[in-house]
Amino acid sequence: MVNIGLISKAIRETWFSTTAFILAMFTFQVMLAFILPTFQKDLSHVLENLKFVQYIIAALLGTDMAETIGPEALSAMPWVHPVVLTLAWTHAIMFCTRLPAGEIDRGTADVLFALPVSRLGLYLNETIALTGSGLLLVVGGLLGGLLGASWSSAEAPIALSDLVVIAANLFGLYLAVAGLAWMVSAMADRRGRAVGVVFAIVMASFVLNTLATFSESIRRFSAFGLMNYYKPLRVLREHALPVGDLLILLGFAVTCWVIGAIVLARRDIRTV
Repeated sequence: MVNIGLISKAIRETWFSTTAFILAMFTFQVMLAFILPTFQKDLSHVLENLKFVQYIIAALLGTDMAETIGPEALSAMPWVHPVVLTLAWTHAIMFCTRLPAGEIDRGTADVLFALPVSRLGLYLNETIALTGSGLLLVVGGLLGGLLGASWSSAEAPIALSDLVVIAANLFGLYLAVAGLAWMVSAMADRRGRAVGVVFAIVMASFVLNTLATFSESIRRFSAFGLMNYYKPLRVLREHALPVGDLLILLGFAVTCWVIGAIVLARRDIRTV
């Protein structure tokens, strides 16, 4: 069912935005990986008097307040920064809502589905293109982190093996958001609505993860949020692949993807 023509079509339609996202991810990772370790002492001194900022950092890292300021925490910050997460989420959502919601919204679904390829064939080849694009996005962030760390004056730079594991965890989160976007898009007739619904769910997960740091009662529900399974600081401390977290993220991605495939194959699509 792999069709090089369909994959090439998806790449042609998205190469400009994907390149922009990769460059943005690379640049931002270079900046953060260079700035944070270089000014560690200054940042630690300033944050000692900014309790609220300390709580925000703790929420992003998913750790206790007493452990937020230090080399490991500063090394993890570039991977949990809202800009980095937003770049990954936005790329996945914008790519995945192209089919079928985007095609229906533009009025081109009739032409697309008239091609001598099954709906599942289209869906599969779009997924292959999305996976490759997402992998390039994460690798761009990884290379940016390595370059920024090499320029910084960090006494103990983050190990390459840990960076690769963190990047793999981010890719798992990326695929989970992409799977959710595929499912919502398969059910929608308007791309704007599909994008809004997925963003709302992802942001709710982010807010839940943040509030869980402040409240024990909210923490009980943190397992329902995707961000609960993305913890770069845990990787830096344990120096191990978070197999359980990755399996949950990938399981969620596959489940949503399969539901999206079933809905797309069975639904009555009309150009609106």
